[in-house]
Formats: sequence, structure tokens, C-alpha cells
Amino acid sequence: EGSGDGMISGCAVVLSTAAEAILEMDMGAYHGGKTFYDITGSRDDRVTTDENGKAAFPVNEKGVSVWVREG
Repeated sequence: EGSGDGMISGCAVVLSTAAEAILEMDMGAYHGGKTFYDITGSRDDRVTTDENGKAAFPVNEKGVSVWVREG
């Protein structure tokens, strides 16, 4: 969930050793309604969490994506 000290912190790391995949994660209520992007540049998507901080984060085939909050 990150440090919660008012700074933008926390990330979602998704790995795939086979096919492209989507992993549902709970980022915590602190990140509810926030948008994330893949800092590695592997994905162009934007992922927005629900009000509870849950979202589905994609990853490419045999890839890694590190999702961080915009802002």
C-alpha cells in the first residue's frame, strides 16, 4: 500500500513466465480511485483502481510490468 505519509508510494509488480496475463491486486484503500501506469514502458495501458484500491494489472507474455501511481 505504500508508506501513507502523503507521498505517492507503493507499486504493483506483475511477472509472467508464459502467456500474457492480468493479475487482480488490492493496492489498499489509500489508492482507491487512482490511476497507475507501467513505468517500464512495456504497456501503454492506464489502470484505475476501484474505491477500495482493487484493480486488474496486465503484463505481456514472458514480461514484467511495474505499475506506479500517476501524479
